[in-house]
Amino acid sequence: MKSSRCGVLRAGLVRLSVCIVLACTLSAPVRAQQDVAAEQTARVLWSALDADQKAALAPLQGQWDTLEARQQQRMLRLAARWRDASPAQRDKLSHWLGRWAVMSPDQRTELAQRRARFHALPATRQQHLREAFMRFKAMPPQRRAELRAQFEAMPPAQRSAFIAGAQAEHERAGFAQLAELTVPQRQALRAHLRALPAAQRAAERERLRELSVQALRDYADSLPPAPQP
Repeated sequence: MKSSRCGVLRAGLVRLSVCIVLACTLSAPVRAQQDVAAEQTARVLWSALDADQKAALAPLQGQWDTLEARQQQRMLRLAARWRDASPAQRDKLSHWLGRWAVMSPDQRTELAQRRARFHALPATRQQHLREAFMRFKAMPPQRRAELRAQFEAMPPAQRSAFIAGAQAEHERAGFAQLAELTVPQRQALRAHLRALPAAQRAAERERLRELSVQALRDYADSLPPAPQP
């Protein structure tokens, strides 16, 4: 039974990893909440950039003066990291900027929405996603390419179902310590969560995920027993 449960969790994590890379969020190392203030900032001409900024943003030179102010400010924040970046980090940034430069406006909008969804998640969920992303990156290149192709070939409805399934599996995987509790303890925790308003339930679930198995047992024992049908 325990071996079967671990297999389910591993499968869920692999599926989640693909979802993160292809549909969620870790596409750009910037924070969406900064974009709002940037919208009020005037555009900056390419000719006004300093040498370091031009070196960092070279893939965007041909279209820089046509970018919106918020897009320019986001890219300038990336360029600020260039000065202290290692050669490997600079290569990674140049690669990402090269990809962004050839995206259509709709693709850029979708990317910004994914980034915003990611940064709206609780910090613990963001960390789970980052860890899953690293697992995906550790896969052989051919396997990653196959998974990307499968995802991109899905029609919109199937892709949405895939994402929903990955999120559900993440919920189960992230709360794996429930398996170490007794049935009455699990029932008490579930009854406790169901009794909370939806807005509080997610935060409480995240808090419980951070507890050790023993701390979770102790907390479950402190709750009223779950009503029996």
